Amino acid sequence: MELLEQPARATLGELGGPMGHVGVEQRPHPGPVRGDRLVVPDTDRVDELRQQPARIGQQRLPERTQRPSRGGRQQILDHHCRRRRRDLVELLDHSRVRPGRRGEEVGQPAARPGQLHQRADPHGHLRAAQRHPGPVDPRQVHRVANRIGQRPHAHHRLVGRRHGEPHARHIGQAEPQLGHAHPRMQDSTQTKRLDRSVGDTVGSMVMGARENIRTAVRHVVPPAGLTRALAVQAMVFAVGHGLFQAGSAVFFTRALGLSPAQVGLGLSLAAGATLLGTVPLGGLTDRYGPQRVWIVCLLLDAALFATYPFVTGFAGFLAVVLALAITGAATGVARQVYSINVLRPEERVTAMAYQRSSLNVGFGLGALISGLVLAVDTIWAYRGMVWFISVVFLVTAGFVNRLPRLPEVTRPTEPMSRLAVLRDRPFMTVSLLSGLLTAHQTLYLTVMPLWILTHTDAPKTLIAALVLLNTVLIVLLQVRASRGADTASGAARASRRGALLIALFCVVLPISAQTRGWLTVVALVAAATLLILAELIESAGTWGLTATLPPAAQRGAYVGAFGLGSQLQFLIAPAGLTALGVTTGGWGWYPTAAIFVLVGSAIVPAVAWAERTPRLGGVPESTEAVTPVP
Repeated sequence: MELLEQPARATLGELGGPMGHVGVEQRPHPGPVRGDRLVVPDTDRVDELRQQPARIGQQRLPERTQRPSRGGRQQILDHHCRRRRRDLVELLDHSRVRPGRRGEEVGQPAARPGQLHQRADPHGHLRAAQRHPGPVDPRQVHRVANRIGQRPHAHHRLVGRRHGEPHARHIGQAEPQLGHAHPRMQDSTQTKRLDRSVGDTVGSMVMGARENIRTAVRHVVPPAGLTRALAVQAMVFAVGHGLFQAGSAVFFTRALGLSPAQVGLGLSLAAGATLLGTVPLGGLTDRYGPQRVWIVCLLLDAALFATYPFVTGFAGFLAVVLALAITGAATGVARQVYSINVLRPEERVTAMAYQRSSLNVGFGLGALISGLVLAVDTIWAYRGMVWFISVVFLVTAGFVNRLPRLPEVTRPTEPMSRLAVLRDRPFMTVSLLSGLLTAHQTLYLTVMPLWILTHTDAPKTLIAALVLLNTVLIVLLQVRASRGADTASGAARASRRGALLIALFCVVLPISAQTRGWLTVVALVAAATLLILAELIESAGTWGLTATLPPAAQRGAYVGAFGLGSQLQFLIAPAGLTALGVTTGGWGWYPTAAIFVLVGSAIVPAVAWAERTPRLGGVPESTEAVTPVP
């Protein structure tokens, strides 16, 4: 047999050499290799050559006397794909990985870059490979094997890398093993690649959207356990409270027959009783325990609301209103003290944020129910409203009774006065400054609506829309806004940020008086958003201060005293802020902004002063919490 010698073509074999270097070659090699020269059989004796079995790789040369059908070609492709994948996996399994090196076959010397080595093509012929390109990542072998096994109709050629190049790269279009790829197969391959790319992109977008939804839900729905239990009872309580706030004025005048002047006088006296009784009621919480006081006050609320329809005259109305004001103040102090005592320090502010979000949800539900009552507008509808509120408070008391019991707090041996907190000048200074910052409630619910009605051309319905915006943003953002306020210094910084946002609101709101149409609406929405953010952050600062500054043994009295600042604000702010902002025509907003800047600047050093001051009943607790008793 005559053999013609030709220079060997520098292509890597499909199955890889002894060093684990991979290359994919689609065209069958015409003949064996002698040394580094490629030996090609004479075409006249090709039939004789084909009769000689080629044992390399345990394969025979495929017969080409008859072109296989399309189904036969697919079977051949499937056969070689399975064999290639198996050989590649075996190559990886028989490799060893050295520190700092890629895979090498066990028992073979490490080939140097540039060294020649031989390969066997898929049909059993030896061929000369390219010079050793360097080691191949074993992970790439698995990747190639998986791709070959999954896509038998379109195999990619891989080229061994040189030093400093990627481990493998795709060359040209995908080629089948035998002959040329059918155009329809190439179109199908490209379509599948595009579909897979689009699918991956859409999948990543869907996964990102799901993660964002989960994050938003985590900031609205409290985690399971005690935090969720406290939030649920807060929402149930708020349904009754919100229902009475929305429908009380009509109930007093229609169901009880009182005049507006009598209603206003009774509510003012109730506010004064709350102001005077906050600190003594906090002392009762320290003496009898917050949970016990909380349950008793809820039961008293239920009984008082049940008697409302039977009240006749101003005297009976005044007695019930004063009693409800006292029990309501005690309920607020007891709920806050219980939350502080039962939770760990790092959980307290977050749990209170969840409770406030739940309270706003409950207020909204109560307002919706009151709308139904007002639509019916009958005496029995109003009586049914207060009886329903009584049932709500009974259900809330049942929730509180199921909460974990708290052990008794260790009390100091020195006698303590319930009014000693009023002589704690650093703490009362913080209480006064923080109470002034709660003026955001008066600004949002009283002063801004008056400004919209008297100084802008905005529609009156915008007031209701802004109230709805306030509720929605509090529910969605309150937990996020409470981050970093679980320490005294962090709470002080949060209060300062809230004060600066209120000052910025006072600067933006007057712009709405100089605009028309949609620009006015945009200016008012921007100002309202600033005030809502101030409310979110300032509320978190208030919770952090009440959780960290009071001593454990007198927490009820201190929490009650801390509320004196906000009570004073409700007495002073409506008249003062209306006079400065509304009656002056707009220029009074700038002195108001300066006042809030000064308050925000003073609260941080005031909190530092309060932290340095020792108190009877223990130091301000910031690292330990009362462990609940199951």
